[in-house]
Amino acid sequence: MNCSKHTLFKSILLSTLFCVTAFAQHFNLELEETGESTLFIFSTDITSLDVGDEVGLFDSSGTIDTLGTTGSLLVGTGVWTGSQLEVTAIGAVDLSDFGGPIVPGYNAGNTMS
Repeated sequence: MNCSKHTLFKSILLSTLFCVTAFAQHFNLELEETGESTLFIFSTDITSLDVGDEVGLFDSSGTIDTLGTTGSLLVGTGVWTGSQLEVTAIGAVDLSDFGGPIVPGYNAGNTMS
């Protein structure tokens, strides 16, 4: 590979890596769908976000495990593109009174941040 082709290849590779890194999500939502959810809509009027910014929805007292323990929990995530963003928050389900499972998620009535 001659010098100009090598330089072009490096430029394309670096540009690609930058784009992948710039738009990669860093929040890892590790919850399974529960059937309970709330839709949060972020309108285009928002001026404090830049394209590529991540939005994470946290419940500071969400159900974090199958034992019903509560604590801070990421319940929804999205990436701002400059247009309306819809983020679905995953709600907890507690069927333990009926012999069923407790499934992690936000708890109804809690404040999201």
